[in-house]
Amino acid sequence: MTCVDPGRYAAPTITKDYLAECRLAESPKDFAGRFWSKVKVGQDGECWPWTACLGGNRTKTRDGRYGHVGFEHRVLKAHRVAWILTKGFPVPIGYQILHSCDQPRCCNPMHLRPGTLAQNAADKVKRHRSVFGMKNANRKLTDQDARHIASLRHSGDSGQAIANKLGISASTVLSIWSGSSWSRATGLMNSTSPLARHS
Repeated sequence: MTCVDPGRYAAPTITKDYLAECRLAESPKDFAGRFWSKVKVGQDGECWPWTACLGGNRTKTRDGRYGHVGFEHRVLKAHRVAWILTKGFPVPIGYQILHSCDQPRCCNPMHLRPGTLAQNAADKVKRHRSVFGMKNANRKLTDQDARHIASLRHSGDSGQAIANKLGISASTVLSIWSGSSWSRATGLMNSTSPLARHS
């Protein structure tokens, strides 16, 4: 696989990080040596944790759990770099590198695979790592509220009318009724939801 020529495509998906990954795939051996010296390499089936810098807490994301490494004035995730150095080509555009071991610091190439954002989300649900319902610190409802809203589905009132009575948005009511949110509390399942596929 070769890198996309940025002059040939004007797609906004070709980022500076992607171009750095292209150069990384052909990087000198001394970079690879420095990189692997910061990984606690073990047996094939074991996790190989990144032992150097972890991401900062600049945002509320969980990037602080992932290893980070500098390359050409870019900060890249260590597990992506491990995959690139092992495979010899960059991560395909639109893909992430997923961990089969669920250990964000792991750089063992046998535990890493490319996947889409949707595949990553489905993995999180399947492995019970997703934040949902009462686990979500930003929630506005409780499980009991969601069950009550679900029970009003066939009341004859519109979603907007119920939302107005409860002081929430109509889209929240409709997503509960469709089973795309709060489905663990209500038992309503949307057939396209990752929960429905992995229950």
